[in-house]
Amino acid sequence: GNPLRSSTQWDLNPELPAARREADVTMLRADPTAATNPLFAANTTEAYRNSPANSYFRYQQINRLGNLTTTRSNVFAVWVTVGYFEVEPATVDIAHPDGYALTTELGIDTGEVHRHKSFYILDRTIPVGYENGRDYNTSNTILLKTHIE
Repeated sequence: GNPLRSSTQWDLNPELPAARREADVTMLRADPTAATNPLFAANTTEAYRNSPANSYFRYQQINRLGNLTTTRSNVFAVWVTVGYFEVEPATVDIAHPDGYALTTELGIDTGEVHRHKSFYILDRTIPVGYENGRDYNTSNTILLKTHIE
């Protein structure tokens, strides 16, 4: 009922009694069994890593969280719009490295501009491979594909 998320989203579920402060929804929330301790704080008493005597050992696991976890998603929304333009030969320079220049969009003079629009949702957590000329399940990362005309 209280997932880990960014502190800026603490008020998304206001009726949840466990989330009364911004830190109560983050990875720095209090331990439910001991409210004075952070959730991931270490409690070790070995002589070589005594957490009550040295705060480094107490918060060592919390320091690692920023490198190992995130509350951000690897799911992205992508809008693609393709327009068609007339192309003319041009001199090769910095502005036209391939020797061509775009001019007017097709249909702009008659008011019949046609653009292809698509919307995709991509999930980058799905492992895929890439090699020229081969398809290693790259289409599995596309969760939603919609063409809008």
